[in-house]
Amino acid sequence: MDFETALQAKQDISTLLGIGGERVRGRGRRRVAVGVATTRDSRDFRIAVRAQSQSDLDRAWEKGMEERVRKASPEELDVRITGPIVAGEPAVAVSPDHRLRIGASVSHYLRSAGTLGFFARRTSDGVIGIVSNNHVLALCDRGRENDEIVHPGAFDHGVRPDNVIAYLTRGYPRLDVRQPIVDCAFARLRDGIPYDPVTIADGLKLNPDPVILREQRDVMKRGRTTGLTHGRITAIALDNVEIDYGSIVGHFNQQIEIEPVGDTPFSKPGDSGSLVVNPEGHPVGLSFAGTTNCLTSYANPIENVLRSLGVTVHT
Repeated sequence: MDFETALQAKQDISTLLGIGGERVRGRGRRRVAVGVATTRDSRDFRIAVRAQSQSDLDRAWEKGMEERVRKASPEELDVRITGPIVAGEPAVAVSPDHRLRIGASVSHYLRSAGTLGFFARRTSDGVIGIVSNNHVLALCDRGRENDEIVHPGAFDHGVRPDNVIAYLTRGYPRLDVRQPIVDCAFARLRDGIPYDPVTIADGLKLNPDPVILREQRDVMKRGRTTGLTHGRITAIALDNVEIDYGSIVGHFNQQIEIEPVGDTPFSKPGDSGSLVVNPEGHPVGLSFAGTTNCLTSYANPIENVLRSLGVTVHT
């Protein structure tokens, strides 16, 4: 089916299942995500239904719901069991790349390590800074304005004051809210810090021009843990994706689902904040979570990240 038909069918199914609306907390929540599944043909789509366990799917299908859902979709459903989805912390420290660039190790000075996604310019005043996840730079909503950001990240032995490269700015989108759509934060660069805003890999430079998300399939990212990896978008516009942060459980809407190409996972803990790009280097999304078996990764659409932070991609 075409994209608009698939999007409408997704919305109808979400209504049937009682997800994506105001009932987002407490008992009665359907623990399934619904979105638009991609195919190899960029003009052909399906309906994605995702559950973290078979029991979650069985509960969603109770009282004849599966038959009603299939009737609401004129084409085949793409139903998958993902396993738990987490925004995990790295288990092993890495040898830092001392160049401040896309894919570098960064974090709040107090803990962990994640990935520098990209450099950005704040539209209100032109300030240059870095973008990564909220849980990397702002400690899951606990960060305060001007908190120090270190490179390499704290888990990779970055310390203040020697390794401070940026300062967290206020107003970042919170995670502990109803229906979050982004996990991101912006930190202004420290004066005089050298950086490379365009290099993703040898022969691949960042191209800030926007792309149409529904037309994208093949993607890549450079992350702190796994380096340069390749993947394929398997679903977009996923609603009700449950992400476990430990202290917070978020139910995200409008997310991108990515599976690895080849034997290497697309992302692992520590890759949080990686910029997802297409083969020409155009930004597609910001990686922020993955299944515990590392078979599936999730990213915020880049347009939502830029709009939420009030920034543009800086090159």
